[in-house]
Amino acid sequence: MIDEKLLKKTKQELLQIIQTLSAQQDITLQKTNEALQDLLDNANDLIIVCSANGDFLFVNKTFQKKLGFSKEELSLLKLHHIIPEKIWQEGTKVIGELTKQNITLIPHFRTTLLNKNGKTIEAEGNIELKYENQQLIAIRGILYDITDQLRAEKAQTLYYSIANLTAKSRDLRQLYQNIHQELSKVIDAKNFYIKLHDTQTDNITFPYYVDEAQNDTIKFKQRKLANGLTELVMKEAKALFLYEEDIVKLIIEKGIQPYSPLPKVWIGVPLRFENKVIGVISVKSYTHRQIYDASDLELLDFISGQIALAIQRKTYEEELAAQTAHLQAIFESTSHAIWSVNRKRELVSFNRIYAESLQKRYHLSPLLHSPMPDLQTELDKDGKLQLWNQKYEAAFAGIPQYFEIEYTTRKGKPYWEEVYLNPIRLNNRIEEVSAMAHDITAKKNAEAEVLKSLQVKQNFLANMSHEIRTPMNGIIGMIDLMKTTQLDQEQTEYIYTLKKSSETLMSILNDILDLSKIEAGRMEIQPKPMELKGMIEKNQALFAPQANAKNNTIEYYIEETIPPHIIADETRLLQILSNLTSNAIKFTQNGEIKIKVHPIEPSNIPADANKETIWLKIEVQDTGIGIKPEDQEVLFSNFTQLDNALNKSHSGTGLGLAISKELCQLMNGDIGINSQLGKGSTFWFTFACLPSYQTSTIENNEKDEIPQHLYSTDQSPFILVVDDNNINRKVAHNILTKIGCQVDTAASGKEAIEKISQQNYQLILMDIQMPEMDGIETTQAIKALDKQTPPIIAMTAYSMEEDRQKFIAQGLDDYIAKPVRAENLVKKLQEYIPNAKTQPIAQEIIQQLSQYGNVEEFYQEFEEETKNLLQEAQQAIENQNWQIVLQNCHTLKGTAGTLGIKEIAEQSKQIELLLRENQTQSIPEKFKDLQQSFFQFQKLYLQQITQFQSHGN
Repeated sequence: MIDEKLLKKTKQELLQIIQTLSAQQDITLQKTNEALQDLLDNANDLIIVCSANGDFLFVNKTFQKKLGFSKEELSLLKLHHIIPEKIWQEGTKVIGELTKQNITLIPHFRTTLLNKNGKTIEAEGNIELKYENQQLIAIRGILYDITDQLRAEKAQTLYYSIANLTAKSRDLRQLYQNIHQELSKVIDAKNFYIKLHDTQTDNITFPYYVDEAQNDTIKFKQRKLANGLTELVMKEAKALFLYEEDIVKLIIEKGIQPYSPLPKVWIGVPLRFENKVIGVISVKSYTHRQIYDASDLELLDFISGQIALAIQRKTYEEELAAQTAHLQAIFESTSHAIWSVNRKRELVSFNRIYAESLQKRYHLSPLLHSPMPDLQTELDKDGKLQLWNQKYEAAFAGIPQYFEIEYTTRKGKPYWEEVYLNPIRLNNRIEEVSAMAHDITAKKNAEAEVLKSLQVKQNFLANMSHEIRTPMNGIIGMIDLMKTTQLDQEQTEYIYTLKKSSETLMSILNDILDLSKIEAGRMEIQPKPMELKGMIEKNQALFAPQANAKNNTIEYYIEETIPPHIIADETRLLQILSNLTSNAIKFTQNGEIKIKVHPIEPSNIPADANKETIWLKIEVQDTGIGIKPEDQEVLFSNFTQLDNALNKSHSGTGLGLAISKELCQLMNGDIGINSQLGKGSTFWFTFACLPSYQTSTIENNEKDEIPQHLYSTDQSPFILVVDDNNINRKVAHNILTKIGCQVDTAASGKEAIEKISQQNYQLILMDIQMPEMDGIETTQAIKALDKQTPPIIAMTAYSMEEDRQKFIAQGLDDYIAKPVRAENLVKKLQEYIPNAKTQPIAQEIIQQLSQYGNVEEFYQEFEEETKNLLQEAQQAIENQNWQIVLQNCHTLKGTAGTLGIKEIAEQSKQIELLLRENQTQSIPEKFKDLQQSFFQFQKLYLQQITQFQSHGN
């Protein structure tokens, strides 16, 4: 029974306390007991008065509300019922000690209270002890709830502790355990799950969980993504607080699938990393419905991001560690020596092979973070230190290095390594260089053998070329000379037959040389701007007579989407196309040949191909006899002829298609055939090329005729021909004489030196292969004479491009291959003999115009008209009026072409084409060349016309 007298006294004393503690509560002593009760009940603090034995004498409404007890329930309880046992024992001990000292006030007293549901409430405040006759009779307290404050402090501590767990945890498993341990310090986590979403397998994995309802010996690791609570949290991307009845409702309404016994309460929070939900953490209780509240949900949501970050970091660490271990294994297992150095040339890393190589070569053991002076000393002894320093300096300057280096083993044998040095950039600065070296001694030895073999083949090719071309030079030269003489019809037919036979023989020789060059790896493609249509038309013009002779027609079609000008090797394309066209005509009678060009999409594009590269396919279709399937398989093999009978009707070496195949492969293309016996064949080939944005200059076909009187008598150059072959000397002598040269000959190098010592020549044509003293030795001896020597041009049967480069490197000025065609020889003379008065007008045009009147008047009118056109064009160029320049050059091109003034016509054409493509940058320079050609024409045209008239037309 509560003592009413004591209660009344307590109320009076509490009034005095309130007056002291609250300045806002201006309450006077005269207020009634009801007003006092109202004040105490509505205070925010927890006010409690109890007797020394723990009976509740007074509690305000705030206290009742916080703890959830009514007055009637509290009247049946004592103080120790609402304080955890351990804290009660500690508090009783403290108060007992204070009582002995008669201490009446305990400031900042902190304790823990238990509410009706068993949930703790942290409280702090002042406790006053009331004594009577030195005996404790009452305990009075004014406390305030610090649960949220402590929870926030714990949450913050938990947040930072989880952030540090990544470094403290050995692996992911330990990280999960540590997270669970830290979380258990703040909330009940007897049932705790970490669940992650594996996006690759679309599974929910369970890397860590503890569950009272699960057997500890049986752990499930994953399940397929389905329709559970975890998926609901991930889908909605928000935390869920669910009681048992809420879960039942979700099962019924949304088909949520339970995977464990239903808990009384469940909290699930999404784990977010970089705005993406990677999983869920959850806690639950199977027994206590009120064990969690909204603050627990907030806490888990608060730390979830840090947990996700910790998990991802640790996952990355383990993946990085695994990758590092993998790379280290590769680093150590490779057959290459690998190491890296810093700017001080100190070793930063190295593998086993590097260590073994140093031990084997110098008996040294590498040391990390050491410049290894002993190694530098050994390299200096080998004469390699300067090279290594230069390569390292270049690599540290940001230039990757590759080089091959030769050492000598202790047994005196050569030892080769290939070395790669690559800069390592850290924070946009090169701090280290990585190195990799590999033994290539075997490769070097193999290359030496291959080079030796190639040299043997090359020497054979050169000798074979020389031996065959030397007599061919005499044959073709004499044929050209005979054509300039007076011949009757029968003799002309004989000469024509000789010419065709010699050309066929040269074609066979060229096929053999081409194939040999390809096999020796010396064939090179030389792409240049070219006109595709012009190449096709050139091929058509070449074979039109043959086709007509067999009553065949030739047509061609080029798809419009193909650029008119491309960059490719026109010579090799024409070689392939002419092979296919020749075969089509050869095996077709009274039929048709169609040539089609269209673009294709290749199945395999080389990785280093230019982005602008286009692939073209050229087809040659015929209506001939066709080819058997079994013959098609061997068609592109060397020396393959499908007609091998003694009385075969189709000639050829069987090399054309084999060479064509090799040439296609050199141009990143292929070649093939589709054929049906008796119905014709379609040969096709493909090649890669680039579009050209500049026009090509289509070369004219070589002329068979030797130009007459190329040089005037007063400018007749004096030329020395040096050749041990009498026929070759005679051919060159007669060709040169016919064009107006004075010619001297020498049959040996020694004779040539004697003549040059006594005479002054303007040009020397030098054979290379001569007995006793060859052409190179003779040239070097001539240039050693104490006199100015003229240009020396090699005129030789060595016909390969590398031969030309070799001869020029050894002292000759230029090169012309045998058999020497008159036109080629004339062009070469025009290049090297200064002040030679060449003919500006085509001789045949003068001859034609002479039939219609005074030739001189035609060209005088041209001279006056051209003066005006060039003056007007010059002014237009200065004003950048390109339309006038275009019109004048177009007019000049036509007029000059009609009158046979080829150089002026061609230069005008080039300017016109550039202007039509709006390429004006080079126009002023090209126009100066045009003006110079016109000035040359003015000097020479009257003299040429006079010479024509004096020779009786």
